[in-house]
This record gives sequence, structure tokens and C-alpha cells, in this order.
Amino acid sequence: MPMTLHRKTASSFKDQFLLQIFQISLASLNQLKGEAPDDFRHVPLDLALKCLSFDFVGSPVDESSEEFGTVQLPASWRPLLQDPSTVQIFFYYYKALECLVRLASVRRSIFVEDPARSQFLSHLMSGTKEILLTGQGLADHDNYHEFCRLLGRFKVNYQLSELVNVEFYGEWISLVAEFTTRSLLSWQWASNSVYYLLSLWSRLVTSVPYMKGETPSFLDETVPKITEGFITSRINSVQAILADNSLENPLDNVEVLQDQLEFLPYLCRFKYQSSSLYIIKIMEPLLQAYTEASRLPAPGDADELTVIEGQIAWMVHIIGAILKIRQTVGCSQESQELIDAELSARVLQLISMTNTGLHAQRYQELSKQRLDRAILIFVQNFRRSYVGDQAMHSSKQLYARLSELLGLNDHLVLLNVIIGKIATNLKCYSECEDVIGHTLSLFQELASGCLDISLKMTLSVPLSDMLAFRKLSKAYFGYMEVLFNNHISFVLNLDTATFVHIVSSLESGLKGLDTGISTQCASAIDSLAAFYFNNVIAGDGPPSPASVNLTRHIGEFPNLFPQMLKTLFEIILFEDAGNQWSLSRPILSLIMTSEQPVDQQQRLSQCFDDKLMADVNRNLEPKNRDRFTQNLTAFRHDFRPK
Repeated sequence: MPMTLHRKTASSFKDQFLLQIFQISLASLNQLKGEAPDDFRHVPLDLALKCLSFDFVGSPVDESSEEFGTVQLPASWRPLLQDPSTVQIFFYYYKALECLVRLASVRRSIFVEDPARSQFLSHLMSGTKEILLTGQGLADHDNYHEFCRLLGRFKVNYQLSELVNVEFYGEWISLVAEFTTRSLLSWQWASNSVYYLLSLWSRLVTSVPYMKGETPSFLDETVPKITEGFITSRINSVQAILADNSLENPLDNVEVLQDQLEFLPYLCRFKYQSSSLYIIKIMEPLLQAYTEASRLPAPGDADELTVIEGQIAWMVHIIGAILKIRQTVGCSQESQELIDAELSARVLQLISMTNTGLHAQRYQELSKQRLDRAILIFVQNFRRSYVGDQAMHSSKQLYARLSELLGLNDHLVLLNVIIGKIATNLKCYSECEDVIGHTLSLFQELASGCLDISLKMTLSVPLSDMLAFRKLSKAYFGYMEVLFNNHISFVLNLDTATFVHIVSSLESGLKGLDTGISTQCASAIDSLAAFYFNNVIAGDGPPSPASVNLTRHIGEFPNLFPQMLKTLFEIILFEDAGNQWSLSRPILSLIMTSEQPVDQQQRLSQCFDDKLMADVNRNLEPKNRDRFTQNLTAFRHDFRPK
């Protein structure tokens, strides 16, 4: 069926029949509230869910994802939603939680008046409150997961100001906080469901600055407890996983780990002072124990050190996640920077500690590898927030505090620490692909843009000044040799004026008296000419972007290669060059790039041999001159392309 006809049919079905079908499912559910078998109840529940999952606006939802946007119910459904029994019937049936998730997501505009929307929200909150009070059905994992999804939808579709105005909001938010804390402590069972609960709390705290009125939100009391519950549960999980090998370690799956930590920064920064004190309170004894372990002459209790490394890894991940998000909810920017410095100092202090004493012998241990992965992720997040000229100037409070604590007074000193960690990992983790991968990823981030910046710095110095100082010249032409040999595409992507300036500077280097510099220039020219021959003249496949750029450059400056060939021949023939072998390499490449077509070679050779000097003798008599002039006219006629 064509797409246009399909949409027209679906729209007609929605307008004429879908509401009636949904009403039939509700009527059937009401009739089956008694002792009807579960199989009978499944049918109207599934029917109701399909009605609420209908593609109302012609933009189908990804079926593989649990996430969806607002449910765009038509206005004709408004009376049904305003009827309290609609929501109540789904709370009666626990298998109807999926329907409730969708009802909690209906578009706000379907309610014409605020009281109607508030009443609908009150019904949803009342139903969830009863479940939280009784715990009925939450022993079933699917019910538990769906209930967490339902709670997560409250802040997606409703403002915090609307939630706090519900009569029993205080009791409801307290119950949700207790439920969240219990879920965090049951991390083995509810790890996937916690995502939706933390999403709810993060949206709540980020809404606080925009809430009007003086109605209390109770978030000041509840959020710190949830933050502490998350941290405590993760610390305790290390010991539990060591005792039970069947449990999967969350630290081994970095992507899942980052999903779990996605919303934590918002909760921590909401009451950052108290959260940071709690983190430091846990971190300090762990660092002390780790330091003492490094001084041991021989390994002691391996399990004890494994637990310590696992717990520190969790704390490093948590601190790294906090630094990834910078916001000023709860306290000023300056205060947050000072706290960031306090937390970062603990991890930066740890970097040097991991490579000393007993710890330097543990690179094969999984727990140490997890710890070093955590440090790398922390460094990535710290770099994005606080490393760089712009970041440093806007983060003076942080660097002032780091200078007091560790002597790291600017980002350049900190970069040395990071580079040292990268070098250590590459040296010591040669057999651990995972750590090496993370290390190289960090190094790539640090190096991104360096080539462009270094070239701009180089070109900012006039060429005359560059050639006037021998050491500077050697550094410049050595840099150009590396560029042309290893980063030719980068050079060819430059604008034509810059490209020609660089190539012309290589010709100037050839004419210099320094053999080393002329060798570097010859190597760079050889790489350029060889690239042109291999990819433009002799290339078989479709041209690469770099080839297209080089063709454009040569098209605008066709004498570029011939001029360099002329210069090289002059040096070889008329000067006593001590690096003749090096100079010969680009000559062949340039000859190949300047080569005339075979048919033209034969024609031009005949012009010289058969036309220009035909019957001309070795004297300057007038008759001989006249004959040469006649030959020159014929030569000119034949030489010029037909």
C-alpha cells in the first residue's frame, strides 16, 4: 500500500473507530474485575495498550526503544481522560502499568483547563502512592521495572510547580525517595530500573530555579539521601561481587556504567557542599589504605587490595561524572570550582600513587585495570571542563586551589601529569587492549587540533626571519619534512596561497648552504611529487579529495613543479653538493610529473633534429643565418600544437 494511502487509512481509522475500541477495552476491564481468569483479562489489557500506543501523528516510534515522546491523543478523548475511573481501572490491574506509562505521557494541551490537568495528575500520583505504600506487585520484576518507568514520566510531562501543588505531594515525594533508596541498595535486581528513578530526580532538581511560589518541594531533605544511597550502594557492591562470582561487575561495562552515572552529577551539585563532604569522607580512608598498601614489601591479602581498588574505581568514576557536568544550581560558580578542585585533587594525587611500590607490580590484575580505566575517564572529563587557555582563564578558583593542594598552578603543569599517565599506560599495559584503547582515545583528544595550531604558529613567523637563524630554519624544515611525509592530505587541504607559500619555502631551503636543510627540503618535495604522480597521473581509481586539491593547486600555479626541477638541476650541475643522492630522489619524481605525452616527445624531437638545424653549418655567414631563419619559421609552425 502506498505511504500516502496508508496514512489516509490510518487517520480515518483513528477518527472513526479507535476511541470506540478503547472504550470497549475499558468496559471489558470493568466487567472482568471480579474472579475472571487472568487469560481473559490479558485480552482487553493488550487491546487498551495497543490503542494508547497507536501512531496518532504519523511518526512511528522505535519499537526497540523503551523511550517515547508525548502521546498525542485526539481532543475527542478528553472526556474519557477526565473521568477518574479511566486511570483507576489501570491501577486495579497490575499488568496495566504499560498503559499507565502512556497515560502519564499524554499531551498537556488535551486538557483545556488547568484544574482538569491537575485532577488527572492527582489521580496518577494517588495510584502510585498506594502502590508505594503497599508494595503490592513489586516483587514481580517486570512490574517493578514498569513502575519505575511510570515514576520517571511524571517530570517529563508535568512541571515541578504542578507536582508540589497536589495535596499529598509531601507524602508522595517522601515515598518515592524511600523507594529510590531501596532500589539503589538492590542494585543486583534493579540496576536497569534505577535509570528511570534517577532521571526523575535529576529533572526535579534542575527545575528548582524555575519554580515560582513558596510551596516546599522537600528536595533539600530527600536528594542528599538519594545521592548518599547511590554512592553507598556502589561501594558495597564491590565486596558483594568479590564474594559471588556469578554477579556481573558494572565496572567492566563502561557504556552501561556511564548510563548509570548520567544523572548523578545533577543530584550531587544540587547540594554540592554536603555531597562533596560525603564523597571525601569515603575517599580519604580508601586513599590512605591504598597508600599504605604501596609500601608493603610483599603482597598481603590480595582480596583486600582488590576491594580497595574496586571501591576507589567507583569513587573516581563518580567524581569524573560530576566534573563532566558544570551547573550552578545550589551554589555559586566560584564555590563549585573550589569543590571541584577538592575532589579532583584526590584523583590527581592517586595518579602518581598507582605507579609506585607494590602497585607497580599489579598491571595484570583486573581490579587495577578497572581503576586505571576510571582514572582515564576522569581525566577526559576534567580536560573538557578545565584544560585549555579559555577554560583556565574562566577557572581561576580551581587552579588556585589545586596549586595550594598539589602545586598544579595551571593547565600546562596538569597536562604534564596527564601525558605522564598516558606514557606509563602505554609502557605497562602492552597486553591489556582495553586500557590501551582508552589511553589512545585520551591521547587523540589531547592531540586533536594540534597540527592545525602548530602550522598557524609556524606560518606566523616571516620566512625571511626563519631563514636568518640556522636553528630555527632546521626546526622549520624538519617540521615541513614531517608534514609532507606523514600528513600530506593535511597540507593539500590548505588554501592555494598557503600551499604555494609552503612549497616556495622548500625551494628556498634547497638553495641554502646547509646540507641537512636541503636534504629535508628534498625529502618533502619528493613526497609531494610522488603523491602527484601516483594519485593524479598514474592513479586508476576515483580521485581522493587530497588529489583533487593538489590538481587545483597545480592548475592555478602550473610552473610550480618545473621551477623546482630547474632549481634542483642547477644545484646538481653547477654546485658541489655533498648530498647529491638525497637531491636525486625528487628529481626523478619531478621529471615524471613534468613528462610530456609520448606522441609529443617524438614530434618535438623531430622538430629540433629535422627542422631547426637542417642544413645549418657551423659558421655565422649571412647565407647560413638566412637558412636558420627559414628553418626557425618552419620549426615554429611545426612546434606549436595543431
